[in-house]
Amino acid sequence: MKKIECIIRPSKLKKVKEALSSVGVRKMTVSEIRGFERSREYNEFYIASGQTIDFVQKLKIETVIAEENVDKVVKAIQQAASTTNSKTTSIL
Repeated sequence: MKKIECIIRPSKLKKVKEALSSVGVRKMTVSEIRGFERSREYNEFYIASGQTIDFVQKLKIETVIAEENVDKVVKAIQQAASTTNSKTTSIL
């Protein structure tokens, strides 16, 4: 068994979910996260603390699959989550 984790843009969730369902993934966990990117910034300013937080909203998908399905699942995620900017899609 292998655990697959991917971080995607929220707008790509429906496509990724459909792609994973089509390759046999039946269970997954989706978490809302925030990450720092140089290309885009989401600024929040907290008056009470005087802090500015520069984060972008993302989703983290986690699933556990059989080892023989890893390549198929990774390929499905890459195709569904891809953007026009090739630098934003990577699987580690």
